[in-house]
Amino acid sequence: MNLKLACLLTLLGLPTPLRAQTADTIPTYIGGVPVRARRPGTEFSGREAPALLAAAFARTISLAVEASRGLARAKAYCLQLAGGTGPLDPKPQVLASLERRGVPVRPASQCETARNTAPPVLDPITGGRAWLVTLESLELKVPGIWLLSANYYVEPLFGAGWECRVHYESGAWVVRDCTMTWIA
Repeated sequence: MNLKLACLLTLLGLPTPLRAQTADTIPTYIGGVPVRARRPGTEFSGREAPALLAAAFARTISLAVEASRGLARAKAYCLQLAGGTGPLDPKPQVLASLERRGVPVRPASQCETARNTAPPVLDPITGGRAWLVTLESLELKVPGIWLLSANYYVEPLFGAGWECRVHYESGAWVVRDCTMTWIA
């Protein structure tokens, strides 16, 4: 499938081919569509509206819990934004918003990560398993509709990524119409 067709299907909300990952690397292409490639200007600056980021993280965590099907439980979620020069921690207001909803969250920079340990992502407070949740990119598609790319990582061959539509409706950010783009 060529990139133009895949983008058109994504905009229309139609499914695109999805293949399982067979190695501990996020694939560069799935169904001919670049997964991790971000167009300039779609990365996060850290200056985005806290309510937007909280809604995006909450939806991604919900999708991750659903996708894991109970195979692992997180003691906490380590959150990061894909910035232009590297990962960024979300603002304290974003973390506080999620904590008020009962979601145990930490800035990713405070979490311990190591590929040679089990689990590879650790909550710095409890020492238990944590999941790394990343908002990869946010791109304005048409006026009022943005495309969010997000993912989660638990351990090698245990993670997934999605693309979701983001709307601002009735004074609130809404993240919906999510399509899984990769799974490991």
